[in-house]
Amino acid sequence: MVNSLKHLIKEGIFSIFEEELKKETFTYIEYYLKNCSLEIENKKIEIYPLSYGFSSNDTLEGEVVSLETVKPGYALKEELKDKILFIKDLNQYHIKYLLEIKPTAVLTTSDIYKTIFTKDFPIFKTQFPFIGKEKIKITFRIKEEEEIVENYFYDFGLGSYFAYIHFPYDIRFQDENSISFYSSYLVIKDIVDRLVNVGHPKGYKVRVIFTENKYSDYIGLKKHLENQDTDKILSILNIDSCGLGNEKLITISNKRKIIDSFHKEKVSNLMRELGYKTKKEELMENLDLSGINVPFVWFFSQPNLHMYSLKKEFLDERKPVEFSSNLFYLINNMYKEMI
Repeated sequence: MVNSLKHLIKEGIFSIFEEELKKETFTYIEYYLKNCSLEIENKKIEIYPLSYGFSSNDTLEGEVVSLETVKPGYALKEELKDKILFIKDLNQYHIKYLLEIKPTAVLTTSDIYKTIFTKDFPIFKTQFPFIGKEKIKITFRIKEEEEIVENYFYDFGLGSYFAYIHFPYDIRFQDENSISFYSSYLVIKDIVDRLVNVGHPKGYKVRVIFTENKYSDYIGLKKHLENQDTDKILSILNIDSCGLGNEKLITISNKRKIIDSFHKEKVSNLMRELGYKTKKEELMENLDLSGINVPFVWFFSQPNLHMYSLKKEFLDERKPVEFSSNLFYLINNMYKEMI
């Protein structure tokens, strides 16, 4: 049975291409948390995993440190490192700070609507509100699953160099009716329509690539790039969580800038020609893009804590079309000097 989200992509976008897309398949092992519970004062309490990817232990013990929320700079507090943290007010944008703190585990009573991938520590939801320094034991089962991931791509134009347009998705956790998925879907669909019917740049190729399991740090894209000559890739335009409005150009800092100074200025100037003032901001999401050694152009509709809980009915469908028009202008004018 074909997943309904994947069916939407195949019927709504793949069918637009005049020829068959190229397909690549690979496998890897993913880790999920099952049968989770905690013990406190000889009482066993059921808890629910909010994260996956952790594979180090199946029993964690220690003292609970209670926090109202988590803020930048908490990583400097040595008393939080290697502790089990109870964080009353936790959201998806706090995870990047937790990675700096390096706790043993995290508990919260908050609802988090975005799936969290972290290899460093597990995150659980509990109904039990910790207030002191209780000593607890967390037990769970780690289930290894072989994931089969499929990427699809299609090349437009001629030339030795590629400009990539990347659409990541995740059939495990995404809902095709969610506003975060559907806005990006409308953006990439409109861009593909334009590439097929309006035209595409001359002088270099445009590769439109669809990759699976995006929540596992874009593993589909990373696996694809392992088999490519990345010196021939000019840049990757990332179509993810955009088209809602309030897009900002992401300037991720890892060991290097994901978007280099040339593309940052080029993109800003081209968008300015369209009357679109480019705002720059560091990515607030927990996402490791190390290993993607290609200039990465990403406009993200952030911050929006409701982005992962709202349904597509709340979307102004003019926004994705307007935004895809701007991106199409970028695609056609980014490398004019190569023609």
